Amino acid sequence: MDFHSEYGRLIPLLIIATIPTGIIGLIYVEFFEDVLSGILPVGIAFILDGTIVYLSKYSKEASEVVTTKKGLIVGFLQGLAAFHGLSRMGVTISSALLTGINREKALRFSFLLSIPAILGDLLVEAFKQQGVVSTTGLGLTEMLAGVGVAMVVGYIALNLISRITLAKRFYYFAFYTWSLGVIIVLFALLGK
Repeated sequence: MDFHSEYGRLIPLLIIATIPTGIIGLIYVEFFEDVLSGILPVGIAFILDGTIVYLSKYSKEASEVVTTKKGLIVGFLQGLAAFHGLSRMGVTISSALLTGINREKALRFSFLLSIPAILGDLLVEAFKQQGVVSTTGLGLTEMLAGVGVAMVVGYIALNLISRITLAKRFYYFAFYTWSLGVIIVLFALLGK
């Protein structure tokens, strides 16, 4: 709780950076979610995501400090990840690197910033899907199994992303998202 220490300073920064994320996320759900839920916007978003991730290759790691301005930039781009096809970790790690934050701090800040965003998204979805779970026939065992699998896969994915980011190869993910985006756009344009 010492807000002057390295880790203590992160708490107000995370709160500040979460504000644009929440605002953009709510605007997206209210005005754009239905309009942009088709396959073509998702493909375009994958291509845009790949571009943002690739640009991280040119980052200059000059700072170990996450400033308020840098936190707001990362929080704003995390908010854009509400659009289907934009990777939350992809845009937050890339934007943190592009603002000059070193890789270890960028990775840590991105992960911590994702926690309130994921919880907020979960609450919005739970509100929108009230009563749906009870009609699916899923029991407690199935839901706990799903949560357990998601936790294991999430841990493996975070471990992989951490190693690739620290090895200065994070931009490799751009080739995957570009390829996927182009395939999705082609399918959308060909009407498949």
